[in-house]
Amino acid sequence: MDRNSNESILELQNEMEETRRSMAQTLGEIRQEVAEGLDWQNYVRRYPASALAIAAGVGWIVGRRLGKPVSSSDINGPTGSLQTHARSSTVLQRMADRALSLIASHIMAVVAIHVKDFLSSRPRNP
Repeated sequence: MDRNSNESILELQNEMEETRRSMAQTLGEIRQEVAEGLDWQNYVRRYPASALAIAAGVGWIVGRRLGKPVSSSDINGPTGSLQTHARSSTVLQRMADRALSLIASHIMAVVAIHVKDFLSSRPRNP
């Protein structure tokens, strides 16, 4: 009985050691895949158009958030002579902002699909 139990214990220890090695290898592979997935330069090389669209969208959003509002004197010069032009440009500006927001939301949806496809199509290491 002692010999069988010692063999069983050794088998269990060997299996546990093999499981530890396998887990360590799997963890290393997962870390490598995550690092490759987060490498923005790799993404830019593979999808330059999407990267450009993202950069443009982010630049536009940041510009809108940080930009100063345009006053009528900025539009019409120091005299501020064309008040109707200032009002119509404000309406046009709001319409343009809405149109750009709509376009940006569609671009971001397309980019999200590309990112999802990129992350799901990554080849797995055996």
